[in-house]
Amino acid sequence: MADPGLMRLFVAQHERPPGAAALDFAALSPYHRCLLITDGTVTSLLEAYALEAVRTRCLDRAAGRLTPVQQRWLRVDAGAATLARRVVIEGVRSNAAYLSASSVLIPDRLPPDFVEALAHEHASIGSALIGAAVEHRRELLWFDRPAGTVASRTYRVFIQGRPALLITEEFLR
Repeated sequence: MADPGLMRLFVAQHERPPGAAALDFAALSPYHRCLLITDGTVTSLLEAYALEAVRTRCLDRAAGRLTPVQQRWLRVDAGAATLARRVVIEGVRSNAAYLSASSVLIPDRLPPDFVEALAHEHASIGSALIGAAVEHRRELLWFDRPAGTVASRTYRVFIQGRPALLITEEFLR
């Protein structure tokens, strides 16, 4: 059983999407528990664990439509301009896929330097936030276990006090 103190970090665990598979937090390896709760850059954690540099490979980037869940957590109307992005983070040497992620961004809430940095195919959100010196905070929403993954988490990123990104990361190894 997971420590109730750690579970308070996930502000919407009780609201995870219908059909999301439950995950026993305590049964995960220490590495995977750290990945789930970090509020920092995941790529740095992956590199430290794997002892190799990682790269972000953008699979898809397009204007998107929001689901009702995304609208709620981003606090926007259905017609808001959005950018949807899917990536995989893999080892530079091994080519091992460590993580896949999907994100929804609200461009009007993002600094132009950040949006420009993300236009590069291999840019990660974390590196773009750091590179553009964007003050932000992350709020963990929920975790679960989609088929074919070790674990998954969903969180949102606040910039200037407003939710600007909604990200789901699936840990593959």
